[in-house]
Amino acid sequence: MTKFTPNINVKYTIRDQLSKFKNNKKFNTYLHAVNDIINDKETTKQEKINGLNHIIKHLSLSIENQLIEDLLSNFQEFPEPTNDLLNFPTTLRPKEISFKKQIKISIHSTPIITFPWRRERLLKNLQLIGELANNPFKPNENHCYNIYVFPLNLVLIENGHHSTATALLENNTEITIDHYIDLSILYDSIYFNGTYFKNTHYHAKISPKYKEFGIIFEIGRLLNENNLNIIPQDIK
Repeated sequence: MTKFTPNINVKYTIRDQLSKFKNNKKFNTYLHAVNDIINDKETTKQEKINGLNHIIKHLSLSIENQLIEDLLSNFQEFPEPTNDLLNFPTTLRPKEISFKKQIKISIHSTPIITFPWRRERLLKNLQLIGELANNPFKPNENHCYNIYVFPLNLVLIENGHHSTATALLENNTEITIDHYIDLSILYDSIYFNGTYFKNTHYHAKISPKYKEFGIIFEIGRLLNENNLNIIPQDIK
C-alpha cells in the first residue's frame, strides 16, 4: 500500500498566510473559507474533509472551464497537451511514482483537470459521448497514464484528454490512475503568495497560468498541516 507522510515542518500557517498576503482578495477569500471549515467545532473530521474537497473541486473546475473556453476560442488549436501546472524547476519537482496496480476513482467526487488540446477532437467527443447519444463514457485501459497529486486529491489527465473532458461534464463514471506525485515535500521550500510561486531559499518566482492552482497548492499545505489529508481508500 502506498504511504503518504504528512510534512510536519510547515513554514506557513493559515494565520501567516492571511497576514502576509492580506492584499490579495481572491487568495484570502479561499484561505478564510478553508480556515472556517478547519476550525468549525460543530463538524467531524470527515465532514471537514468533505467540505475542503468540494472547494478544491470548485477550483479545479474553474481551471477546466478556462481550458475549454480557451480551446473553443482558439481556432489554431494547441500543438499538444499542455500541463503546465507543475512547472516547478526540474531539481524541485518530485518524481512520478507508479502504483502497484491501476486504481479506479470516481469522477464525480474527485477534482480532475483534463487539458484538452484539439478543438476539433473536443467538439467530436462532446457530440459522440454521453447518455443522450446512447454512448456513455467507457474508460480505456490504454488511457490510464493519469497522475494523482497528493495532498491535493487532484488528478491530472495525461491520456484521453478530450473523452475525459466530456466524461467530466457527464459526471457519472470512473477513471483509472496509475501514477502519483507527492507535492508535500515542496512545502518547506515553495509557497504561493496569491500571484507567484516563490522559493524560500533562492527567492526565485514562477507565475502560474492559473492562479487557482496556486490556491489549491496552499489548501493542500493546510490539509497536510491539520492531518486532513484526502486520500482515496484504495491508495492509502
